Amino acid sequence: MHGVETTDQRHGDVTQFAKVDLTPDARFFVDFMDVANAQPDRRLLKSVIAQRLSLSPGAGVLDVGCGTGDDARALASLVGPDGQVIGIDASKTMIEVAQDRSQGSVLPVQFAVGDVFSLDFSDSVFDACRCETVLMHLDGEPVRAIEEMVRVTRALGRVVLSEFHWDALVIDHPDRTRTRQIVHTACDAIRHGWIGGQLPRLMADAGLIDIQVEGYTFRWTPQVFRYVLNGPLALAQQQGHLDEAEIIQWWQPLNEAEARGQFMATMLNFIVTGTVPA
Repeated sequence: MHGVETTDQRHGDVTQFAKVDLTPDARFFVDFMDVANAQPDRRLLKSVIAQRLSLSPGAGVLDVGCGTGDDARALASLVGPDGQVIGIDASKTMIEVAQDRSQGSVLPVQFAVGDVFSLDFSDSVFDACRCETVLMHLDGEPVRAIEEMVRVTRALGRVVLSEFHWDALVIDHPDRTRTRQIVHTACDAIRHGWIGGQLPRLMADAGLIDIQVEGYTFRWTPQVFRYVLNGPLALAQQQGHLDEAEIIQWWQPLNEAEARGQFMATMLNFIVTGTVPA
């Protein structure tokens, strides 16, 4: 639309989700989440997470890193009026959006700014806990955050985590050498780029049992793929690893593939479910 600045034009950096409120354009992250969450593969992942939580009417659920609250509202519709879903996020911007989007709703859902390393809840108060693509951005050690989720979840309750493994980014591109470099660049730009493959071990270390691991291929649309790579490539350019001409040259075959309807880029996502021991 003429005169309207799109998310793509603003060139936000999705690697900065841990610092949303400190960035010049916090709204970029809201817009990015809306676009990314609309992808068919992302909707599939979210439905699997909801199934693995094994929720019953009246259940209490904690959504860690709830963002704009879409997932929390969906879970609230599952637990019904006698249940409760609480969404927390480190970003005040995200929580304000989540609350605004929930105005007038009768769903049993609440939102609050919270610290994943120090959850403001008593022990064993939730029947289940979910956390999706949050751990990869944490400044601290993810196992500490998982331990907190275990602490606030009752015995035999489920903790379901979902994360990407960034080095498992697959791109159909004629330049293998440069593409490998860019995949590693994107992975290293994420604080915990290997978190997807580390989840089973970290969840066991946090005390969870009966751990179940599922891997899913997430196919990027060209639009979302550009959002994802803009930040890492800009950082690589700033650090002198790539120059602007090299980046433009690398994008060219992908732009041509998109025009032919043949663009292909995927990433491996892990959904890992654990049970709190009795």
